[in-house]
Amino acid sequence: TRSGNQYSIPFSPIWSPPAFQLSEALERALAFDNDETSFGFNDSASTRDNNGFETHPLTQVDAGNVEAGGVDVELCGELEEGEVLEKPYGGIVGGTDGIVGGTGVDMEEGEIFENGGIVGNGKGNKAKRQCLHRQKQKAKKFDLYGHLPSSSAIQSHIGTASQVLVDVDLPSLPFARCGFQAINERNDQTTILTHIYRVSRPIVDRNSGKVFGVVVGTLDDPTYHESARKAFEYLEEVSKDVQFESKETHHRRGDFTAVTYGVSYGQGSQLPHWLRCPHDELMRKAFSNEHIKRLATFASYAFAMWAPNVYSYYRNQISLLLSKMPSLKWTFYNTIWLCATINFGPHVCCLPHRDLLNLPFGWCSIIALGDFDYRKGGHLVLHDLRMIIEFPPGCVVLIPSALLNHANTPLQPGERRMSFTQFCAGSIFRFIENGFRTEKQLKKDDKKMYEEMMRAKEGRREMGIGLWSTLNELLALRST
Repeated sequence: TRSGNQYSIPFSPIWSPPAFQLSEALERALAFDNDETSFGFNDSASTRDNNGFETHPLTQVDAGNVEAGGVDVELCGELEEGEVLEKPYGGIVGGTDGIVGGTGVDMEEGEIFENGGIVGNGKGNKAKRQCLHRQKQKAKKFDLYGHLPSSSAIQSHIGTASQVLVDVDLPSLPFARCGFQAINERNDQTTILTHIYRVSRPIVDRNSGKVFGVVVGTLDDPTYHESARKAFEYLEEVSKDVQFESKETHHRRGDFTAVTYGVSYGQGSQLPHWLRCPHDELMRKAFSNEHIKRLATFASYAFAMWAPNVYSYYRNQISLLLSKMPSLKWTFYNTIWLCATINFGPHVCCLPHRDLLNLPFGWCSIIALGDFDYRKGGHLVLHDLRMIIEFPPGCVVLIPSALLNHANTPLQPGERRMSFTQFCAGSIFRFIENGFRTEKQLKKDDKKMYEEMMRAKEGRREMGIGLWSTLNELLALRST
């Protein structure tokens, strides 16, 4: 629908391959959890081979010559997106077709409140007042429940999903010792299996049944595809005359323009802070665009549906942070993630990498944009899972990007591609759990608590894995 309330998306889960040991990867990642590692990391191109972070040659893949993985497709249901509203200050509020724990109220098609003005189906002042009242009520519910889906949405979409298992040992994924960061490791895999295209599919660990990612895929609503196209056109237009710095065009993820905006922590800072961005005006324009906000908000709803425990962990911890440091709040863009990167391209093709400083058991959102033939290039490659995933414009993929080595396949000549990612630095969660202090300051202020936190790191892997859900747990959570 035009309001963004419903999208038709078939599901077919993916099982991990036998060689993938998820638990071991998590264990290795946990060894990286300390302030020294976070503060010492440099993401520039000049350090691609330093600091213990390995660089991998781009895997050249011809999508037409990749051997099929033999995974069956089963059309299993439709995914509903939450209602998208706008607060007077420009932030998005909303929920799914109902709010867990409350009474859902559907948004009327066309109702948008932006910068104090109402655009909708109502006529006259009375209709506008009624529209504003409904939006205020929805805003209150969103403040309580965030992007969490309703019971009916969970039952309808997750309940009908067919599993595609992946053989993986969850604790073996490259967690740093404390679980707030990941560890890089060389990937010698040479065989990559194709993924079933244009189907939303949860990625499931064959051993534990845990869902640790999801390919939301392309959506059936034509207005969503229109938003994806307009978002791409808008980003091209507002960035065409911008002069970017060398470090923004050459970095360890590839040679394309990338600008990060939002809240982070590390690089020697003592407190979480807004990143210094030489293109503040450009990024504020980008994240105030209604089409970009629509895509980004949909990703938050998908995150809440497929990883509700991880989503709640994010929401609870970030709420504590924003209560302590309200200046860090996004005032025009409502998302569960604290930071975002727009890869302006114009030919975005990421080198194989892991985002080591992101929260290892957390999920990041990746959204593809552009004008390219997704059957021939721009695929998302997940080397650890031996998968190549068709990644068309507007498609949303949620993965633990700190744990999974990921890249893109090259585009065809003359094609254009951008991407848009949302994520949170793991060090921010460590800062919060340390009582809003660095580890050094915590040790100085409260040695007993410091020792407790160091011991707690030993259980971070199990804690992180425990936050991921099986399909049965996702259904049971909503039926209680």
